[in-house]
Amino acid sequence: MKTLRLIHTADFHLGISFRNIIGANVQEARRRDFERNVERIFDEAIKRRVDLMLICGDIFHRSDPSNRDLVFVAKQIGRAITSGVRVVAIAGNHDKPKVAGAMNPLKALVEAKVPNFYFFQELPKEPLIIDIKEKNMRVGIVPIPFVDPRVVRIVTKGTMSYDGFMYRIINKISSDTRLEDVDAKILMGHLTLSGARVKRIWGIQINEPTISMQTIHTNVFDYIALGHVHTFQSVNDKVYYAGSIERIDFSEMGEDKKFIYAEISDGEIVKVEAIQLECRPMLSTGKINIVGSANPIEVLKRILESISIPPESILRLEIETDEDAWRVFEKYRNGIEDFLFNTKRILGYVLKKETIRRMIATKLERDKILPLRKIILEYIKSMSYRDEQLKRRVIELAEKLLDEVGIH
Repeated sequence: MKTLRLIHTADFHLGISFRNIIGANVQEARRRDFERNVERIFDEAIKRRVDLMLICGDIFHRSDPSNRDLVFVAKQIGRAITSGVRVVAIAGNHDKPKVAGAMNPLKALVEAKVPNFYFFQELPKEPLIIDIKEKNMRVGIVPIPFVDPRVVRIVTKGTMSYDGFMYRIINKISSDTRLEDVDAKILMGHLTLSGARVKRIWGIQINEPTISMQTIHTNVFDYIALGHVHTFQSVNDKVYYAGSIERIDFSEMGEDKKFIYAEISDGEIVKVEAIQLECRPMLSTGKINIVGSANPIEVLKRILESISIPPESILRLEIETDEDAWRVFEKYRNGIEDFLFNTKRILGYVLKKETIRRMIATKLERDKILPLRKIILEYIKSMSYRDEQLKRRVIELAEKLLDEVGIH
């Protein structure tokens, strides 16, 4: 029995910026988070002596990655190839050049004829056939990099749907007679499949068309390896999204990140193992109300004390405030940052602020049937006070003043 061993991964997003996260060492720490997980995936490929590593797009977050990111990836590919692993990669929407004629720098490895490394930036005209001589096996791969829907509209002059265009491309390549004489058939794609669970992290995915199960020819292929959707999932028994390798957005804060080890024997998947990656904790405080507070920093500290925040995590601090409380917060913000960084020892935080108008104005606009006196007194009662005695005294004085000016 001939058994093909492979690792399927995607969406490294090396070089992504985290400048929106406040913290002294965030950029370097997050860079290392991503690099560590990439290293872990390649380590596992070498340890398990896999035949193929499939990287389904968005190795880099940009089409013009930094030299550091390029050298890092080249080093990992070199380690794998030296250990007998064949590496096949396709371009995703992030690392595919947007300008005609431009090239992803991974093309340099292809042009240098690095053995057993294959990279597809554009749609191929034919399948990739790989001979695994030590096992007397031939593997046929149809590699489908990201296809921009705008390009499809231009190429077809608006006469064909995105799904129809992709069906035609995949059907043409998968019908190649060379695929009739292989031991395993694999489709690689960077796309959004209809029915997949999608968290719309990137703006492009909001209006991006999906493609159908029929389009990816599930009846033709033994294993379908997909990237682009960041949530690990099995769409059916032969269609898998590996997901991204680290949490990028707070919508992913409770999500495990994985990659896939699979075995295919005689055209059948005999094993699929989801291998979990270690990820930095991300969590949100939930909305903390400091409206009307004379000392919002102490309010925040008291609430944050009650929340379990793992050290070195990334925190989303959600604040509901008014303009007065926000001015006080901004003035003494270093106090809450000292608490977060030195007491709670977080790596960084993102501030999400919701500013609301004071209750009097809001009530007047929202509920004009309430008497003005009641609106004013309700507002005064909602304010923060040192103690109940002070609160009662303020209400008494307010009622006296309202009586004097004739507001009943």
